[in-house]
Amino acid sequence: MEQINLTRGPRLDELLSTLPACRRCRANRRRCDTLLPSCRNCAKSGAECVFFDHVLDEDLPRSYISSLVEALDQTSSPNQSQAAGQQANGPESDGGPSAPGSARQTSLPREDSRYIGQRSALSQSLAIRGPESFSIPPDESTYPLEELGEDLIVKPRMHHFLLQKYLSVIHPIYPFLDSSLPFLSPHTTPTQDLSPAETFILQMVYSITCQCIQGRGNQLLPLSDACYTRALQHIDSATANLTIITLQAITLLAMHSLFDPQKGNFGQLITLAARLAIDIGGQDMPARGENMRNIHSSIYCMENQVTVALDRPPFLPEPKRAIEFDVSQPSEFLCSLYRVQSKFRKGAVSEARKLLQVLNIEELERQANSDHPISPNIMSAVYETQLLMDPNTTSAIRLLNTYAHPNHVEIFLTPQWVYRAGLILLEHQDTEKERRSTVMEGYGTSLILLDRAALRWKGAAAMSESLRSYMKRSEGR
Repeated sequence: MEQINLTRGPRLDELLSTLPACRRCRANRRRCDTLLPSCRNCAKSGAECVFFDHVLDEDLPRSYISSLVEALDQTSSPNQSQAAGQQANGPESDGGPSAPGSARQTSLPREDSRYIGQRSALSQSLAIRGPESFSIPPDESTYPLEELGEDLIVKPRMHHFLLQKYLSVIHPIYPFLDSSLPFLSPHTTPTQDLSPAETFILQMVYSITCQCIQGRGNQLLPLSDACYTRALQHIDSATANLTIITLQAITLLAMHSLFDPQKGNFGQLITLAARLAIDIGGQDMPARGENMRNIHSSIYCMENQVTVALDRPPFLPEPKRAIEFDVSQPSEFLCSLYRVQSKFRKGAVSEARKLLQVLNIEELERQANSDHPISPNIMSAVYETQLLMDPNTTSAIRLLNTYAHPNHVEIFLTPQWVYRAGLILLEHQDTEKERRSTVMEGYGTSLILLDRAALRWKGAAAMSESLRSYMKRSEGR
C-alpha cells in the first residue's frame, strides 16, 4: 500500500503525530508507526488500520484521516491538473451535485478552525502554538524514509540526515563524543571497516537520533530499535577496558534509556557512568583536558534531569568551577542551570535565587530571538528552573510553549514537567481571571503534549486523564 508523503507545515504534522496507535498494534503489543493511510504492520497483513478516537468515542479507519488530508491538500494548493480539468469541464454551478469523493473547495483561511458540527470538541484549532519568546528555525529536512527497506539498514542519505541531526541538536548540549571522528561525520559514507567499538558508537548515535525526531509520530522508532539491537552485538568489545571509549559507550546507553526506559535502567547506567568517570579521573580535573570535562558535564546534566524530576539525590558531585551562563557554550550553560537547581534542592535557596537573577532571563530571551538561536532544551531547562524555584503561570506557559517547539528533544520525564505545569495553571485559573484565556490555552497545550507523549510513554496517558479530571472537578465547584 502506498504511503502518503506528508510535506506540510509543522502544525499539521504536529496534529497527525498525535494520532493514537491502531487497535491491531495495541492488541499485538507492537509499535505503531501511525503512517497514513495504514501503518506498516496493518499494511503487511492486509488488515484495515483502525484506531479509537477519544473525542468521537468511536473507531475510525486511518484511511479516513488520509482522505481528509488529501482533501486539505486539494483545498490549500490545487495542482495544475485539477485546474486544467475545471477549465475543460467548465465551472460548476453552486447548486450542482459534486462528484463522489471530490474535495469541497472552501475559502476559509488555513489558520481557521475546521472542527464543525455538534460534536466539535473545540472552536479553536488544536494545533500547538510555538513559543513566542525565542525563535529557532524548525528543521525543514526531509526524512529519507524511502531508503528504509525491510532490513532497516542505514543507507547514505539516512546516515547524512541522522548524523547532521545529532551534531546540530544533541551534541551541542551533550558533547561527550569526539565529533571530529571520521565515522561521525555526516559527509562520509557508512563503511564496514569500523572497529567493534566504533560500530557500537555509530549504531547508538543512529538509535538515539531516531528517538529525538518529532513531527512524524513513530516512523523512525523501528529503525531506532534495529540500530540499538545491532549496537548491542558489539557491547562487549566496546566496554572491555577501563578507557574513555568504555565511558562513552556506557553514557550512550544511559542517554538511550532516557528515551526508551524499557530497554535500560537509567539509574544503574548513569551511576555506572559516574563511577567510571571518577575512576578514570573525570572529576572535572583540568589535566584531563576538555574531553573529560565535557563527559563529566554531560553525565552530570543527564543525571540531574532525572533526579530533579523524581526528587532524588544525585550521585555525581557537581563541578568545582564557577557557575557561568555563556550561551556560546550550551553544555556549560545547561550544567550551570542544573547546579542552580541542585543548590535550591539542598536548601541554599537564597544563593540559588541570586544565581538565577544573574542569569537575566529577559535578556536571554532577547538574545534567543536574535540571529544566534538557542537550543529549545536550554530554554526549557531555564523555565524548569523557574518553575522549580517559583511556580507561577507565566513560567508554566513559557515552559509548555518551549516543549511544543519542533526542535525540542523530549525524554520520558518530560511528561512529568508538562503535568506539573498544567496543574499549576489549573490551580491558578481562578486567581488569573484577567489572563484566563491564556491560562486555558496553556492547559490545552499541556493536554496535547501529554497525548502526543502517550504514543511512546504510556504513563503520560494517566497524567492527561488526571488533568482532565481535575478540570472537571474545578468546573463543578
